[in-house]
Amino acid sequence: MKVIQVVGTSGSGKTTFIESLLPCLTALGRTAVVKHLGHHRFALAEGKDSTRFAEAGAAVSVAVDESRSFFIHDTTDLERVLELLCDAGIRFAVLEGFKTRLFSRIVIGDLPSETCVLRNPAVEEVIASLDQFDEYFTPKGLVEELTRAEGGGRTGAILTFTGVVRSRDGDHRTEYMDVDGSIESELRNICGDLRQINGIEGVGWYHCRGRKYPGEVITCIAILADHRREGFLALSRALDVLRKVAAAEKPGGV
Repeated sequence: MKVIQVVGTSGSGKTTFIESLLPCLTALGRTAVVKHLGHHRFALAEGKDSTRFAEAGAAVSVAVDESRSFFIHDTTDLERVLELLCDAGIRFAVLEGFKTRLFSRIVIGDLPSETCVLRNPAVEEVIASLDQFDEYFTPKGLVEELTRAEGGGRTGAILTFTGVVRSRDGDHRTEYMDVDGSIESELRNICGDLRQINGIEGVGWYHCRGRKYPGEVITCIAILADHRREGFLALSRALDVLRKVAAAEKPGGV
């Protein structure tokens, strides 16, 4: 899933720009938009059953009519929202706002930004530059994207590996782990090498960036194979590489 962040000062035209971008993105795949409301609390429709269910404590309240579904979810964590979207098969997640989250971004107006990819672009420029925006995957989302892109009729086994940040490693307590994304080109090369194994239909590898805390996912590997034997061989080689990568990433803690 591509994350396309759009930021700018209030009144700069972010919403209007996203409206013009959406038809082009939806032509390429399922698209979602997440807007940061900041201090402006969203007002639920008073007295509606779905509102009453949420106010009564439901973690998720859903209303379904003939054309759409309306969700009220109790999470305010952007990471959790992105997980839900990725697992739902979304290919493009457009974020309006969330300035403190440093995704590769489009800046509308003259707002300073260290992660700006495009400033005041035309829609056509964004579509031509999609490869410059961050990827975001959950294990399920990675398998779905890999199957969509490379899965064929010969796939008989799907193998996955999910690595999380440990809370302890021997006597060392891990508080967090910082990942800078410098190994991404190396991982692409490794995936290319693994695809050369006879019987491997596709390989996907997503390694997170930024600060991750114990229990959070840091890497996902998905392999499509004709048979489980070839799949286990490719996964074993991938894990050998992962051990070297993990040794180079320094956790913070005591």
